[in-house]
Amino acid sequence: MSDIHTANVVLLVPMSGPAGGTTFQDHSPVGRVITRYGETKTVTDQYRHYGASGYFDGSGDYLQVADSPDFFFGAGDFTLEAWIRPQVGTGVIQGIVCQRASSGTNHAFSFWVHATDTNLAFECLNNSYLFYNGGKLTYNVWQHVAVCRAGSTIRMFLDGVMIGEQAIAVTLPDFAQVVQIGRASAGLSNGYFKGHMNDVRVTKGVARYTRNFIPPRPLTGDLPPAVLKAHTGAAWRACPLKRWNGAAWVAQPLRWFDGSQWQA
Repeated sequence: MSDIHTANVVLLVPMSGPAGGTTFQDHSPVGRVITRYGETKTVTDQYRHYGASGYFDGSGDYLQVADSPDFFFGAGDFTLEAWIRPQVGTGVIQGIVCQRASSGTNHAFSFWVHATDTNLAFECLNNSYLFYNGGKLTYNVWQHVAVCRAGSTIRMFLDGVMIGEQAIAVTLPDFAQVVQIGRASAGLSNGYFKGHMNDVRVTKGVARYTRNFIPPRPLTGDLPPAVLKAHTGAAWRACPLKRWNGAAWVAQPLRWFDGSQWQA
């Protein structure tokens, strides 16, 4: 589906795959190599999109990509966002997407869940700038979270509703540090996220949201095939869809409209 800011996307991880899957792909134009740590895996029992999501157990699970100039935001606009389904974990600061070596050094940016009070937070510049809001997350429920810088204002959103904004005048630093999903920093032993994620996206140079919005639909085409089912009176069974081609009945894929085009 079309995204007018595709060229600005520097990381896009849908976290689609089979149950127990251990491969994670970056669908941004860059196509970065993603390294998996711990027991991070795709599961099919919980998901927002794609029939699967990434699961992090809160104890050593995270994904990592190498440092790049693409993650140096400076004083420019940016958007960090994801669909998350948090669970109660042991970590106090649970990272969503962060570029942070330790608590107070080599800390470019971090977007995280404060598990004590289930708030969202954005922090940068070696802990010298903190944006902390009062929008409470709900455990075991899918929620879209986003933080956006637009010029001298930074805003935070929960399920498309702005839950806070404040002035920002700092220039984010350029540190040679890996970017991690599901971990607050390499220097925090309790910084692991516990729960599920879909569609972690980092956009550089664009503040995608400056007011309330409808949370995005699936960001990639990694959707399971649609299946038509009928109830037999005892259970739901797949019901093959067919069409007459003038000579014989042939299989007809079930299609759905994503708002801009028909998808198989």
